[in-house]
Amino acid sequence: MIKDCLEIFEKQYKKFGDAYILDSYVLGEGTYILVDKMGEIKQVLEVVKTKGEPDRTVEGYNTFCLMDYYSKLINMNKAMDIKKVIHSNNYLSFFVKKESLINGKLTKAIIQDYYYTLGHLEEKYKKPSQSKLLYETTLEKCGLINQEQLKQNEQWIQTHIFDLDKTHNIVMDKRYLKIFFESDEEEFKREGERYFFPNVFNAAEYNVILDESIYGIPSNNLGLNAKKPYLKHKTRKNEVPYLVSTEEVMLQKKFFDYLMNEVCIGHVNLYFSEEEGIKAYLSNELMTFRNSKRQTFTGYYLRIAKGKEVEIQDAESILQYRTELEGFKVSRSISIDYSKIEKGIEYGKIKELKIVMQMVHSRFFNNFMVYFGEPSDKLKSEVIRRSILMSREAFFEWFYKGNTLAIKSLFPKISRELIKNSIKENQMIRAKEQWMLRDAIIDYLYKGGDTMSDKMKPILDRLEEKLKGEEAVLESDAEYFCAVGQVAYYLLSLNKGSKKTHALVNPLLNAKDDIQIKSILRRLFVKYNYDITQGGKRFRRLYAMVEGYIPEDKLDEDALLYGYLQDNLLYKRGEKENE
Repeated sequence: MIKDCLEIFEKQYKKFGDAYILDSYVLGEGTYILVDKMGEIKQVLEVVKTKGEPDRTVEGYNTFCLMDYYSKLINMNKAMDIKKVIHSNNYLSFFVKKESLINGKLTKAIIQDYYYTLGHLEEKYKKPSQSKLLYETTLEKCGLINQEQLKQNEQWIQTHIFDLDKTHNIVMDKRYLKIFFESDEEEFKREGERYFFPNVFNAAEYNVILDESIYGIPSNNLGLNAKKPYLKHKTRKNEVPYLVSTEEVMLQKKFFDYLMNEVCIGHVNLYFSEEEGIKAYLSNELMTFRNSKRQTFTGYYLRIAKGKEVEIQDAESILQYRTELEGFKVSRSISIDYSKIEKGIEYGKIKELKIVMQMVHSRFFNNFMVYFGEPSDKLKSEVIRRSILMSREAFFEWFYKGNTLAIKSLFPKISRELIKNSIKENQMIRAKEQWMLRDAIIDYLYKGGDTMSDKMKPILDRLEEKLKGEEAVLESDAEYFCAVGQVAYYLLSLNKGSKKTHALVNPLLNAKDDIQIKSILRRLFVKYNYDITQGGKRFRRLYAMVEGYIPEDKLDEDALLYGYLQDNLLYKRGEKENE
């Protein structure tokens, strides 16, 4: 699938060239110095770490991006300085960590060896034969190196590098110092390719020469060395996983350079399609279709992260993905007084998937949802932590890929446990909002027509009518469990403790059968019956109906929760229970 994404990238790259990569290039932290052709410092640019897109209007920023891109190492194992103190790749640049100037790691001898290597590449690439052929091909393409300019640049570095803090007030901190010698774009590009082309493969020892062309293993997202023998295919004549040509490996390098740029500015969700090219979004962003004639997406999805290199965390084909919703409605089926608190969910028709995602993150997971890695240590609730780890992959499939298969089977149970947890933690407003959001999501996922609240509202109305009469019986399991929730809430509301808590309902929420339920209700009745004054007759009628009913089926937790969360019928009109 990566190959399919690479083909889409190739079309964009052929159209725009390296500008497609450089337009999103981000400079790392450090001090950037440009030395003109007369040996004078022309510009100093201080780059600090920022989130999101950098300010590209800063004078010289784009120029430094170009020079930096062509001067960086593929990785530290392929440094031109054998001591790995100098981190640039050509004579037009000189990269070093400032602390190396302070602690003595950088010496005049190391600088001399670095420039000697750059001026005598034929010695570096003489063995094995694959490396020699790569260098000879590079030499044909890039020509001979400018030895005179190389010596001038070396002389400037030897003369000035150790005194920049005194002569130009360069602060010697722990960041990078990157020095560039003024030259045109083509020369920087040529010297960059002089380094990239012989080093772009994983390791020369795995390269194969076929018809005077080199094939080898790419370095990106693949490591193959003596420490990882399990990656080799021992049953094949050629043990390496796969081989690509020099043209393919250079294109793949450009592709991963582009991905690195995107991840550096926070774009970790990438969508690839033949029609629309590549679209990149932030971690909490979903795909938008504002500038597109299409309202659905079919193509490929990559989730990337920044490590030592770009890490592809997830990759998948997507069919008919859409972020606009039809038929999603949150009904205000349980009353909540918002006069003193802010709403946690939106009611009515919801047309955007991102709004649903935000409500799920906020209401169910307290904004601690993470799709990769471990949840924050600030999350103290083990129930929420466990629920995140159990459900995040299913939510990720729904929100970012449009696949609801996994979440359909998982959400009812996970959300029920989270509602029960909110009740136990005495967060009744959150529990009620969770219930209503849960009801809307289940109705949307299953296209059931009637929500749980739609089904339970007539049952609650019948219960209220039965409380007005002298004799009545419960007629269904749903009615029974709803009544259980009502009775339990009423009894707990009689608690005269200084700190009212719904944690006392824990045993009921964890009950496994009707025998346990009736036993728990009896204990609550014995504990609080001294204060049953409000609605005394109504309570006795309802409690008698509960005691006299034996459910036919297993415990209906949804009906019980609905009865517990809904306005309590045992309070007279105008009276409000103290939450």
